[in-house]
Amino acid sequence: MTTQLSASIHFDARPAKVLAMLCDESYLEAKAADSDESSFDVKRDGNQVSVTLTRVWPLELPEPAARLLGKTLTVTEVQHWDTSNPDLARAVFDITFGNAPARVKGTLQLAATVGGCDLLLDGEATVSVPIFGKSAESMIVTELGSVLERERAIGERWLKS
Repeated sequence: MTTQLSASIHFDARPAKVLAMLCDESYLEAKAADSDESSFDVKRDGNQVSVTLTRVWPLELPEPAARLLGKTLTVTEVQHWDTSNPDLARAVFDITFGNAPARVKGTLQLAATVGGCDLLLDGEATVSVPIFGKSAESMIVTELGSVLERERAIGERWLKS
């Protein structure tokens, strides 16, 4: 099962500045601040930048589900950016959810606009659980929308600092 997703975030800054932010350790620290535990890593190799952010969140689930999934969820997000042209930067991303049979993967692209740029996300959520997979994918897509809004606010604060 797969659910397609598309989203965009507008920033009042040029693509090169937003790209620098997305790969900056202080921005990643701010992104991770809403989790109980977190770690991140940025690796640069020429025009390639890999960003890995791992966050642990508590789960508030009914007892039967908590026994199955645990009391926390470890979310790992990996982005591989091609920075050879900062005004047209692109990345592939992959988000995994601990040992859960769920994944979100796709592409990110920075697109210049009048007075700023948009971060465009295209991808798919996949949950490999018969019967419940499609509804779980819908929940992941909805939650991803909330996460993107929080990250937009964090990014705006970072860009103003």
